[in-house]
Amino acid sequence: SSSAFTLPTSYFQLTHDYLVPSLRDWLTRKQRETRRGRAELRLEERAALWSNKPENRYLPAWWEYLSMVGLTSKKNWTEPQRQFMRKARRVHGTRAMLTLTLLVIAVFALVAFRNNALEQQNATRALGLVDALIKAETTQLPGLVTQLSAFAKWSEPLLVERLARAPDDSPEKLHLSLAL
Repeated sequence: SSSAFTLPTSYFQLTHDYLVPSLRDWLTRKQRETRRGRAELRLEERAALWSNKPENRYLPAWWEYLSMVGLTSKKNWTEPQRQFMRKARRVHGTRAMLTLTLLVIAVFALVAFRNNALEQQNATRALGLVDALIKAETTQLPGLVTQLSAFAKWSEPLLVERLARAPDDSPEKLHLSLAL
């Protein structure tokens, strides 16, 4: 009489085989509805791919790495996922440091270039003012001397050099002496 209540095991097997894929699909669909779920699925997928073939090209992009770190729980990571994320952290950390280093070098180079250009521009302006001072009428000297004072660093050596070469009792020597 106990055999009347026993169902054949093949019916259970068929039900199991039929329901498991449907349940997996449903759970995956539900997981894809949230950012956290999508990050977990992406981590699982990418870690499995990387575990089979551990090449850097299978590592996540830096923004994917950040979303995986921020949206998934590290305590729930499997060992292959931990290895995958450690490798991604090393690769992206190295790239970030290299990028930062290059950026700092570029900024320093641009600042140096800009300073050099300003230095050249100021030296050229001072030379032009000294030349104008030598050729100017005596009545124009106060305005030129005022302009020269802004470029004293560049104009004073020029004024001293030109004064040493100027003929005695010339208007040039007078203008240079007044400017100094």
